[in-house]
Amino acid sequence: MSLDERFRLYRSYLERRKSPQTVAVYSYAVKRFIDYLNRSGVDLDRLTLADVEGFLSSLRVSDRSLALYSFALASFLEFVGRSDIARLVPVSKFTVREPPWLPEEAIRRIVDGEKDPMRKALILIGYELALRVNEALNLRWEDVDLDGRVVWVTRLKKKRVERKPKPISKELAELLSMIPRVCDYVFAAYGGKASRGWHRMSVETAERIFREAAERAGYKGYSYHVLRHSRATALAEKTGGNIVEMAKITDHDDPRSLMVYTHIALSRLRRIAEAK
Repeated sequence: MSLDERFRLYRSYLERRKSPQTVAVYSYAVKRFIDYLNRSGVDLDRLTLADVEGFLSSLRVSDRSLALYSFALASFLEFVGRSDIARLVPVSKFTVREPPWLPEEAIRRIVDGEKDPMRKALILIGYELALRVNEALNLRWEDVDLDGRVVWVTRLKKKRVERKPKPISKELAELLSMIPRVCDYVFAAYGGKASRGWHRMSVETAERIFREAAERAGYKGYSYHVLRHSRATALAEKTGGNIVEMAKITDHDDPRSLMVYTHIALSRLRRIAEAK
């Protein structure tokens, strides 16, 4: 079986087990590795650790990206039966960057500074439910139960598509009740270059709405995604870093991904304690 055929089988294997983002990243890395082996005339049966080191040394990427290549290669080599090499693949050390976030009081100022109910709800729902911008914009009125104060959320970047009910605050429910139901989507916009009438709000419009509201409150340089990071950090503070409880809101596939927020929360609490 050729390297290219094994790659196709490997990609199919990934698609049944990993998120679309992981499939894309691992597939890209492994395809570059296979192209390198084909140019070098090396097949998998004669592959040595030196061949893997040669490929990794040829890359001009950051330490973080190099680590992703290493994880991808180890996964591929394990799949094709070369676990002897997979166990030896070196993984570069890299520093985990603290994601941008804002304290709860800052989010409150941003929300309170916005007057339009739809814009206010767009910001508040992103924070309360730790939504990515497209997860917020994909919400339809059929996903909203105002009487029960529940919103059904379909998460992106999941291995399996799941629609889960999430409780919302009384404030958010009241804001949602004030939004005109002009189309199927909760957050809608009118017209535009490619559309006529009411339609799903674009990512660009949602990002502009949040950026303008944040800047009015004195916070520049933040995107909508800061709401998700900020919510995770606030949950880490309130739950004492209980990543299981945190994952119930954020829906991370791997709760270990939440450890960075626990670190942020503990560092912040330590600074507050030392200041007293």
